[in-house]
Amino acid sequence: TTPTLCFRSHSRISISARCTLSLTPSTHTASSVHFTLTWCLPRISSMCCPFAPKKAPRTYFDSGSETVVIDTAIQIAEATGAHLHILHLATGEGVPYIRRAQQEGYPITAETCPHYLTLTAEDYARVGTAMKGYPPVRRKKDQDELWAALREGVIAYVCSDHAPHSPEEKAKDLWSAPAGMVNIETMVPLMIDAVNAGKLTWQELVRVLSAEPAKMYGLYPHKGAIQVGADADIVLVDPERKWTVDQEKLQSRTKLSAYHGMTLKGKIERTILRGHTVMNDGEICGGAEGRFVRPDKETERL
Repeated sequence: TTPTLCFRSHSRISISARCTLSLTPSTHTASSVHFTLTWCLPRISSMCCPFAPKKAPRTYFDSGSETVVIDTAIQIAEATGAHLHILHLATGEGVPYIRRAQQEGYPITAETCPHYLTLTAEDYARVGTAMKGYPPVRRKKDQDELWAALREGVIAYVCSDHAPHSPEEKAKDLWSAPAGMVNIETMVPLMIDAVNAGKLTWQELVRVLSAEPAKMYGLYPHKGAIQVGADADIVLVDPERKWTVDQEKLQSRTKLSAYHGMTLKGKIERTILRGHTVMNDGEICGGAEGRFVRPDKETERL
């Protein structure tokens, strides 16, 4: 059976997270938990910090509720023996819970996203709702802890959490604007820039963007590796080239980026998919090249 569990805290802030726990080992599926929150008391609006166009409660940036969900989900996974995967980790406070479970031998994994590694709560006043997502972007302290956990391997990999919305939708106030960011085109460049900034090595970059995701979903070594028999998926990078993110030049139909105007070091020159060039110097080449791929249960990470 695959029961769906809902966790809810009856405090001032109502938190809700749903995860599906697979109790059948032969299915080779990972349970996952994604944190969301709902503000339930109007009076918290009196605790405000600068935000354009309106003001947001300081508690918007706090991570206590996210940590509660992580801790609860880990306890359930430990009791059931399920593989639990923490989606979109934003809080550094959740890292010790995940590390402890991993050290004790439980199959607990986690991922984070480029916005949590690049932006902080202080950027809200400048960027506005273009960077609104769930969980919210946290503080610099959380970001530092996420980077450390990524290097350590406690966080397995980085994902885009690409969730585009129109500029008109994102122009609404904090409470009305939908959560989600345009990330798919800027994720790898942001991580390359992080390598140039000394936050990761090139080897670690390959691990968190290629090898580990492929292992997690049972695609390794057909994906995530350069070796005989693997798909020839290769990205060619000029590590010294500097460039500025321009949201108007995004291939996405949504021309809106929280990283608009940022200068990055390291430019993707060419993308090769199964031996065929699909992008060259920012321009898409050829037609659709994607294929449906199935997990290999013998190599899927458990």
